[in-house]
Amino acid sequence: MTVTPAALFRGRTVRVHSLNCVEVELQLGFGVSIKKLVLLEGIEQKDIPRSSRSEAKHCLVVLVGGKKVLVQADAQRKDNYVVGRVFLDEKVYGDPEGMMTPHGMDKALLEISTFYAWLATQKYDIQEVKAVLNGDGKVQARG
Repeated sequence: MTVTPAALFRGRTVRVHSLNCVEVELQLGFGVSIKKLVLLEGIEQKDIPRSSRSEAKHCLVVLVGGKKVLVQADAQRKDNYVVGRVFLDEKVYGDPEGMMTPHGMDKALLEISTFYAWLATQKYDIQEVKAVLNGDGKVQARG
């Protein structure tokens, strides 16, 4: 699957703010960077059961915390949040749900929102995240 064109920025996750929001230091080029709060497209906090929120946030922290990412910015809201897709720009293992090629890239990357939604079906099992990041354990292939 190829993602449609939109602004694509390299960056690094600074902090996970909530279940659907990460702070990313985006590289604008020429040594210029800016920190932005990025809302994960398609993920709504209200859709995550209260009983699973601690596990969900832990999974997101392990998945993207301090990691290199690509942000495909779709829109900036009036409250200064950026809504977009976040791709993990680091090695992943197996064939996890959410692998896709951003426009203009020559390799598939893990799109966080899609993987995070799949992770909900696994009850936010941290072992699934570790399997994708470290190759620890069995990685479930896409169906």
